[in-house]
Amino acid sequence: MTSEEKVKYWIDLSDEDFRVAKGLLKLKHFLYVAFMCHQCIEKIFKAAYEHRVNDTPPFVHDLMSIANMAGILDLFDDAQMNYIEQLSPLNIRARYPDYKK
Repeated sequence: MTSEEKVKYWIDLSDEDFRVAKGLLKLKHFLYVAFMCHQCIEKIFKAAYEHRVNDTPPFVHDLMSIANMAGILDLFDDAQMNYIEQLSPLNIRARYPDYKK
């Protein structure tokens, strides 16, 4: 698989996660909407990593870390950084029932 194909793979996965998030929003499953938004952004950041670094993205889920490793962190304004920081822990909260509260 070429690097371009890998980037497309990550983008396609991200697009699917976004479609799922929109469906969950209609059903008012807000925690899972946040989880799927996290997944969507994580996969787009991994596409950026693959594109910029030309290597397999790291097996981490922290959005700030992935953006930093991809070299795209400096592209975000303060509002975007704040959004990423708020969304990042929702990956854990949606996965583990004890954190949902």
